[in-house]
Amino acid sequence: MEAEQLEFKNRQGKRLLCTLRIPQGEVRGTALVVHGLAGWREQSTVVTIATALTSSGYTTLTFDGADCLRGPDAHFPSATTTGFLEDTEDVLTFMRGAPWFQGPFILAGHSLGALVAAHLEHRHPGTAAKLLLVAPAVCWYKDRSGKFLKRLRFLSHRVRTMKGEGVFMPIYPKWALDYFSYDIRKDAPHCECPAFIISAGDDLTVAREHEHEKLTELFPQAAHVIIPKATHTFVKHEAELTDTITQWLTSS
Repeated sequence: MEAEQLEFKNRQGKRLLCTLRIPQGEVRGTALVVHGLAGWREQSTVVTIATALTSSGYTTLTFDGADCLRGPDAHFPSATTTGFLEDTEDVLTFMRGAPWFQGPFILAGHSLGALVAAHLEHRHPGTAAKLLLVAPAVCWYKDRSGKFLKRLRFLSHRVRTMKGEGVFMPIYPKWALDYFSYDIRKDAPHCECPAFIISAGDDLTVAREHEHEKLTELFPQAAHVIIPKATHTFVKHEAELTDTITQWLTSS
């Protein structure tokens, strides 16, 4: 597997840093992995997903959202789901013009990135041949990362640390108010391509696994797997996550 660092600018002129992973041997297609709210392109969860896809023969791109925690021009208090969605659209435009892009195309995402992936497929039907949604956020009132509405009063002052990653994740009012507009359950019926949802059994951030089961039923074509005892970032469960993705790619 080879890795190459790339850079381009989004529609606002902010730099998007990317990592392109190129498989050894025959190339089966191309994939994009979208990180979550406090994620970045080299976060362990994102790397695990990207490596599984690349090892299965897909040229895979990961990127840092323009206003994510580690973007070179980032202003994290200004980050919104809408802005992240636009970044992902810009990345897709960039990918389609690259010489290494070829179908079929897999659109993958973790947490908020999974919600963005599904919404993008709804917004631009036929973008992906397959959707891979890992521990997807569903909507604001299904989140388990705290009492969301109560926290809105303290958003400018409270910081939560994500266990296992050592990353500070402040959530700002601008992001929270924008997040109210998104609900993956409304996108699911419009996503005609096959979807695969992976839940973490001990996820304390997004919706419970039974909500993911209900979400699976809303997609025209979807399958659902739960990795028991895994946390939201799948720390110490990377091998199980890799095997689950690989088996799906092999069987689908």
